Amino acid sequence: MLSRRHVAHSSSIFTSTPVILATGVMALLSALYSSVLIFSALSSLFLIGLVSRIWTYASSKNISLKMETKSLYLFAGNDCTINVEIENGKFIPTSYLNLFMPLSKSLCITPERTRKPDQWEIIPLAAKNYSTSEVGEAKLGRLKWYEKKTISLDFHANRRGVSRLEDWSIRTGDGLGLSEAEIRIDNGGAVTVYPKIIKVNTSLFFRNLWNSETGSYGVMEDLSVIKSTREYQTGDSLKHINWRLLARALPLSINTYEDILPKTVHLIFDGESFSGPRAHKREMEECISIIASILLSLKRHQVNCYFSICKGEESRGRTIHPKDGIREALYTLSVYEPLAEKLNDAGTEVVKQKSQFDIAALLATKSKVGRFYYFSYDAASIEENIARSINSEELCIFSYLDTRERRVHGTLNIESLIQGGRHE
Repeated sequence: MLSRRHVAHSSSIFTSTPVILATGVMALLSALYSSVLIFSALSSLFLIGLVSRIWTYASSKNISLKMETKSLYLFAGNDCTINVEIENGKFIPTSYLNLFMPLSKSLCITPERTRKPDQWEIIPLAAKNYSTSEVGEAKLGRLKWYEKKTISLDFHANRRGVSRLEDWSIRTGDGLGLSEAEIRIDNGGAVTVYPKIIKVNTSLFFRNLWNSETGSYGVMEDLSVIKSTREYQTGDSLKHINWRLLARALPLSINTYEDILPKTVHLIFDGESFSGPRAHKREMEECISIIASILLSLKRHQVNCYFSICKGEESRGRTIHPKDGIREALYTLSVYEPLAEKLNDAGTEVVKQKSQFDIAALLATKSKVGRFYYFSYDAASIEENIARSINSEELCIFSYLDTRERRVHGTLNIESLIQGGRHE
């Protein structure tokens, strides 16, 4: 659905409705009571303003714009292309077409061309929670009568977040450059940028799953159930040789076994532990990337994984089940932001706020989970109900700060999970 309006701030004052009416009335009066020179000047201003507005109105009429995708998903650091189909459904050609693209406050995606917003654009951008430091713009050129063309717009994903496309608009005007109209695009969809994926060391998770250092990932062979046999190949384990067939003087063959899956794990992200009087934004972004990378790795190795996150500024505390899918967990990480800062009673200092989980849903997974992994900035700030309800043998804490004198459960440093350098 498209809506159209005249953009007064980017148009000449002589094309505004009050000025056109005023110059028309004064031109009429001057024709009756004044000189020909005054009449000519006023009538010229009236005609220029009127023609400019009519030209702009006619140029912006029957312009349709369609995005080929309503929703797009990608990981931070990647590029994407959004194709826009634009059509001029009338006989009158357009003088120019510019695509105006408000960007998310986090600037999670940006087009090739950006600019600082004009002063008059800042207030409406802030009212809809868009960035007031940068906006996207693309020059689409002209459209002849009844012409249709597709424009490809390249974007770069800078960080996690969601960028709405619903307030994109086309700006066009008259050939004189005096008047401009805006055609707003409604229901344009959104682009979701998942957290940046980095190389992580997941061997610890699999060792804990099997309570041994087997080196197996995700699946393990059940030696009690033989699925079939095959011919021996160089490098096969001698443990899998079918000795019964060999005893019958049959060719050397190897047993293949049914695969079994390890126990389910549960990852818990305490995002609120990274905020407070001293916020640790870099560490929080790094931790979110680590968790997203672990979730993907466990998914590839067929390990079922629950994921819990605390309440954020615009999101509730929730527990995501394996059946909900990996996309749901990644989306939840993408949109998470800590609670808004809270001041003390005197209004002088930012105070630490408690992490708010859906405790009932989180603890309901205990009978299905082999081990819990709690991610926090400080090992001592683990949520009280979780610390009290989960045994130390079932809980592993990953943190940046290891307060040993207050430590109850086993604690590991989050950075030990990173391979190939820190997340930027």
